[in-house]
Amino acid sequence: TLDEVREKRGDIFYMVDQDEDNVLNSEEYDLFDATRAADQEANEEGGYGNGKNAGEGMTRQVTDLNGDGQVTREEFLASTDAWFAQKDRNGDGVITTADFGPRGN
Repeated sequence: TLDEVREKRGDIFYMVDQDEDNVLNSEEYDLFDATRAADQEANEEGGYGNGKNAGEGMTRQVTDLNGDGQVTREEFLASTDAWFAQKDRNGDGVITTADFGPRGN
């Protein structure tokens, strides 16, 4: 659900923000990118299985809303609703693996 996604993204931000200043600097985001890529490679059939695009809403390009090279907690969480609406293809308020399958399913 949207509430669960918001909570999960808040937890992710907390884990990535190593210095706990509510801002992801370039070094922290680089580590986050590398960790996400490794996780995707290990768990999602090399990025070709269901969920391969699940992390798109957490890329630096999407979350750095003001383009200053740093991502605040507010910026990181701000894109959650739009991401959820895009991924919940059938509009049932729940994201399942079926929402990440080929279009038309």
